[in-house]
Amino acid sequence: MAPIFTGLKFGFGRGAAPGGDEGGPQTVRIKIWGGGGGSTGRSSQPSSTFFGGGAAFADISFVTSTTKTFYVYVGGGGGGGTGSGGYGNGGAGGPGPGEVGGGGGGASLITVTTPHPLTTGPQDSSIIVLAAGGGGAGGGGYSGGPASNMGGTANNGDGGPGPSPGPFGGRGASPTSGGGGGAAGGSAGSKLQGGAGQASESGPGGPAEGGGGGGGGWYGGGGGSKHISGNSEAGGGGGGSSYYVSSHPEIPSITLNSSAAGLTPYNPTSNNAGGQPDPYYPTTSNAARGGPGGNTPGSPGYIIFIYGPSANPTANVRTFSYTGSEQSITITT
Repeated sequence: MAPIFTGLKFGFGRGAAPGGDEGGPQTVRIKIWGGGGGSTGRSSQPSSTFFGGGAAFADISFVTSTTKTFYVYVGGGGGGGTGSGGYGNGGAGGPGPGEVGGGGGGASLITVTTPHPLTTGPQDSSIIVLAAGGGGAGGGGYSGGPASNMGGTANNGDGGPGPSPGPFGGRGASPTSGGGGGAAGGSAGSKLQGGAGQASESGPGGPAEGGGGGGGGWYGGGGGSKHISGNSEAGGGGGGSSYYVSSHPEIPSITLNSSAAGLTPYNPTSNNAGGQPDPYYPTTSNAARGGPGGNTPGSPGYIIFIYGPSANPTANVRTFSYTGSEQSITITT
């Protein structure tokens, strides 16, 4: 059951903040999860479990003394069995004709004052926080890598197989560069973009599995290699890297309260999204988890604004679920 917060004001989607608590500086806390990577399976094993990587989580807070509009982009989960990358620039899984790689989860991000077209450029300077997406699983192969925390580290952010037993998984991204593609193929991640998995081949006994897509992020994870006969199953995509700024011209001081990398593989009893359990975590949707196998997609991300005057900084709560489009919130002082 999702948590219940007595006396708080909730809202969804685009529009201004609810009234009644404006006046004076506002204390704002934001919790943000990226999109999980898509899982895969084999047609001969419908319940096979090749997991998508879990997405990252971040928790920031700040005080604003002037009215601000924030633009909100909730990362989509990577496709399971379709290869589609999640909204927020998750990388595509390697296409067929053989088994398709899972898509990388998209990054969730928030800008202040300036909207973002989700392509890199001068508007990148408006981003105040970004939670990366998890890598997609290789088609009927290895699991996707988890997204990183703010320190650029994750629990094996490379898509499987990572450094051992083979180099066919995409590499996890760092805070300053995209993850490399799998050694036999798969494209590297880049600024705000997960790399694409390598396309599969076809034919009886031939390599027939596409690589997983890399997770979206400040820098995206690399795409995995296809199945190389006699060497490895298809590689999973690497996880993306997360990001925040400690100071911005619109908000001079931003505090990072915590951040958490995703995990892999998926654990049915604890999920594999970063930052959960959390008092505000939406358990009904299992936000940000990697797909749990059988060609299921990754779960979309989630964003929560908790804000109010300094005397009551939790007066309002507004949540943002995945819509595949830009949303916004205006916080009035």
